[in-house]
Amino acid sequence: MNRRHFLQGAGVLLTLPMLETYANEKSAGVPLRLMFIGFPWGVTNKDNWFPNSTGKNFQITKGLKPLEKHKDDLTIFKNISPLHNAHHPHNTLAYYLTCMNFRQPKDGAYDLISCDQLAAEKLGKDTRYSSLQLSCLGNEGAGAGLSLSWDKYGKPVPGYTDPVALFNELFGDGKVTVEQRRQMIQKERSIMDAFRYQSRLLEKRVSKTDKDKLDEYFTSIRHIEKNLAKSEQWIDTPKPKAGVPRPKKGLQGKEQIKVMYDLMVAALQTDLTRVISYRQPLNALLKELSLSNAHPINHHGGNSSLIEQSIIKDQAQSELFSYLIDRLKATKDFDGLSLFDNTILTYGSGVRSGHMNAKLPLIVTGGGQGKIKPAGYVELQEGKNRLSNLWLTLLQSAGLEMETFSHSNSLIEQIRA
Repeated sequence: MNRRHFLQGAGVLLTLPMLETYANEKSAGVPLRLMFIGFPWGVTNKDNWFPNSTGKNFQITKGLKPLEKHKDDLTIFKNISPLHNAHHPHNTLAYYLTCMNFRQPKDGAYDLISCDQLAAEKLGKDTRYSSLQLSCLGNEGAGAGLSLSWDKYGKPVPGYTDPVALFNELFGDGKVTVEQRRQMIQKERSIMDAFRYQSRLLEKRVSKTDKDKLDEYFTSIRHIEKNLAKSEQWIDTPKPKAGVPRPKKGLQGKEQIKVMYDLMVAALQTDLTRVISYRQPLNALLKELSLSNAHPINHHGGNSSLIEQSIIKDQAQSELFSYLIDRLKATKDFDGLSLFDNTILTYGSGVRSGHMNAKLPLIVTGGGQGKIKPAGYVELQEGKNRLSNLWLTLLQSAGLEMETFSHSNSLIEQIRA
């Protein structure tokens, strides 16, 4: 039975939820999800975040202490680096999911698009949202981009920064009729058509520099039109009930990140999307913890006070990540397993600490429908394991038929089931 069958009567159309009754019938169709979480400014170096011993019996460090209960489900990597690690050290997340050499891009699609957007092309065909991008206000040291995501043209994909706006997008407009939604979409399309026509006329009369600026606008148009096409495809399908309360306005720090995590879980549970990326904020969290700004903490230079603050920051972020894993494990999927069992989740940063763009802090977890396995603390051969190899490994595990991603040259066998 197709989950997208509907109950119809008396002029009312209702979407069927994911039903356990049909789990055996379509067990092969249980969706696999991918989640990518990136945080800016790296972690405390030395032995405060990275374990001392390898294997599944590694000792949890101070910075990872809140993750101890999930230890058996983690793979923590040592010696994963982007091939081109000469990026500006304050561009800590700009090229995290693309692995692009921003100085000399190889001019290929896989050197421009982020791995989450490649996954969305396959996993997002049958969902209301091909992917969801969450982000933070300003770059907060993350560098260029509007989220972790970049499209096939190498242009930044915007992300939701406000939990209220994200909630309204995912679960709102319940009082708007189908006809009203159709009229709204038609109006937006008319605006886009007019904007495109006028922009093309203007393009003929401006300088090359201005043409580059206009190209940014055309990129925005492409994203809007792509979203409008999805909206038209789903116009007759009511949005699901949230299952989580509407967020309060003005949330900051831990509560904002927790609510964003709750909404991510709700979006997966209701099958609104199967691919999510989150460029996680940091400034408000540090302020809430009464810590220094991110830059001096990251560039602690051996200062004992700043190192201690950095460890507190690491612990707070690990506590939040542990909360997300808790939520995924506690949320049932329609096959009777948990969302955690059917998800591949990555967590990391594009910088280690200071100006080190190599040997990145990276964790992979989630059951991944048995396509990946936890390996504890894995020390890879130094200088031989590229960040793009990790993304290729996860993309293949998610069912994408591709032999390379960006500058990949192998797979990471330690996590392949």
